Amino acid sequence: NHEAQRIEIAGSRIVEGLLDHFGRLLKLSRADFAYFVEKGGLRGNSGLDTEWRIYNQLSKRLIRVYQRDARDARGDDEEWICRARLIVDYISGLTDNTALQTYQNFMGISL
Repeated sequence: NHEAQRIEIAGSRIVEGLLDHFGRLLKLSRADFAYFVEKGGLRGNSGLDTEWRIYNQLSKRLIRVYQRDARDARGDDEEWICRARLIVDYISGLTDNTALQTYQNFMGISL
């Protein structure tokens, strides 16, 4: 059915858009991301204002899970996997309406 296909295409685009935006957190160094998590703030003149705002969208509960897993990480690659899991878990836990709202906010469609 065409209507179902349109909804699936829109849903796919929303998820891709969210992954693009949250993916900016995967491009951060381990030290920069750790600063967000441990200090709960933005390092002065870091130029990471947008990344900080994206980080603040994440669930505090999932961030605690990330912290536990990242403590056990044996190197930067394993920490990056923990960070990726944090993002995927957050996005997959969004309701359809919340995902749409978040996507629209990121894209500047609505506030």
